[in-house]
Amino acid sequence: MLKKKSLAEVLEQDGEVGGGRRPDAGRESWQDCLVKALVEMPSEVAEKVIPSLPKEVLVKALQSRDDPYVKLALKLLGLSP
Repeated sequence: MLKKKSLAEVLEQDGEVGGGRRPDAGRESWQDCLVKALVEMPSEVAEKVIPSLPKEVLVKALQSRDDPYVKLALKLLGLSP
């Protein structure tokens, strides 16, 4: 039986998709999967989906990247710790 997880539980799960329990899930984190899905969807759909997501989910996905450009953008937006 599948257990429903709260958003807080999913956000605290810093690991691979499915908590690393599924060998077929690859090594992408949920943050990577979310960002890829958002940028690959048609812009009309993304314009509706992105505002419906909690801001903390999107910020956490961006903060997970070890990219100096993303870190600079977060600092400029005042979203970096």
